[in-house]
Amino acid sequence: MYGKHHFFPVDVIANTDVKVFLIPRDDFGHMMTQNPVVQTNFLNLISNRAQFLTSKIRLLSRKSIRAKLAQIIIEQDDQRTGKVVNSLSQQNAADLIGVARPSLARTFGEFLDEGIIEGSWKEFTIVHYRTLEG
Repeated sequence: MYGKHHFFPVDVIANTDVKVFLIPRDDFGHMMTQNPVVQTNFLNLISNRAQFLTSKIRLLSRKSIRAKLAQIIIEQDDQRTGKVVNSLSQQNAADLIGVARPSLARTFGEFLDEGIIEGSWKEFTIVHYRTLEG
């Protein structure tokens, strides 16, 4: 909407009948200047999208399953406490990094065997951050 190119390259398909509400760009800009909640929500939306896309690019640029899984593990610990209650299933994580679930499970097992993390897939502690960040 506010970028150099005024389009967003995605398709949206509705499963049911919908009504589309179009707000002209100038009107939306006026709404943001008049309503701080709209402005904050919009900034949060585009910031979250930028963070997601940056993370996805970083993940895709990693070569090995090990490096990709390490990134996912680190991102699961967004508070940097070392304690992780994993929100992803093994299948979802495998799909995210583009590998078979058994390959992901094997790599996670290697992290456990090497003492880099302790626990299970659902709940674990990161023992050696530097090794994961490696």
